Amino acid sequence: MEDPSVVTSEATNGTPQAITAVVCTLGTSPTLEATCTSIAEELGEDDELLVIVDGGLVPERLTGLEHPIRVVQQQASGVAVARQRALEDASADVICYVDDDELVCQGWRDALAKAFADPTVGLAGGTILVAWPDGARPRWVHDELLTSFGMREAGASCPHLPFGGNFAVRRRAAVSVGGFRVDLGPRPGRPGSHEETELCSRLMKAGWRLAEVPGAVVEHHVRVEQMRPRWLLRRAWYQGRSDATMATALDERDDLVRLGKLAGLCVVLPFVAFSSRLRTYVAARLLVNLGYLSSLTVPVMFGPTRPNV
Repeated sequence: MEDPSVVTSEATNGTPQAITAVVCTLGTSPTLEATCTSIAEELGEDDELLVIVDGGLVPERLTGLEHPIRVVQQQASGVAVARQRALEDASADVICYVDDDELVCQGWRDALAKAFADPTVGLAGGTILVAWPDGARPRWVHDELLTSFGMREAGASCPHLPFGGNFAVRRRAAVSVGGFRVDLGPRPGRPGSHEETELCSRLMKAGWRLAEVPGAVVEHHVRVEQMRPRWLLRRAWYQGRSDATMATALDERDDLVRLGKLAGLCVVLPFVAFSSRLRTYVAARLLVNLGYLSSLTVPVMFGPTRPNV
């Protein structure tokens, strides 16, 4: 049975409306200029490119692009705060978020904008492809871990809510449910997650529909430092912590299920030592569940849940 809260881009029609494309960055990404250039080439004269710099200085290399860029600086507070700032500062009602290590593909802008011709659509998610530094996926990366590197295949059967690297929201819808939780997502020195998926969950609970847009494609360029198992395992622990924060906020805690998964993974771990791909996968899932269950004794996050919009 199809989920009535999810539609595909093919189910919508109409003229693409103006958008604000948003890139949240620390300003240090080597691909930032290429990211902004690829977006600018997609935008129309009524669109806006907004770059939120989370700490640091505004990179000089952004000043030479043909399409005007509006840059907003904030103190180093994390991606969720930057995304929230975009909700406050964007000029268009449709806000499309792209990470600073991605390139958008031809047709990205129109595909996302057309999805919002349906007035019941409050959010949309596109496809994210992964580009490895040397062109080949490391042998230790299991298929089930590709989402940790941003992989998402948009479509009616996609099991994941939109990822921050390629998603769009209707501004008034996001504002109506309180915007992003700023205690989620990456912060300086801590690789958190789920600030976008938690917002998507609240939007859908409020009655807004999700548009899956396979034709809105971006290419995520994996950084060299992400090509090590240590990076992935550290991310897994903080993903579990973020899972717990989101589950608590949505009143969807599943502590007993997580405990059962942890026990099962501990049992199989000795039997996967022969395969680096299986070993890394099991270790990552162990840390996700350990991170989640650690919230039973250690407070998950600190600070306010979300700012007023």
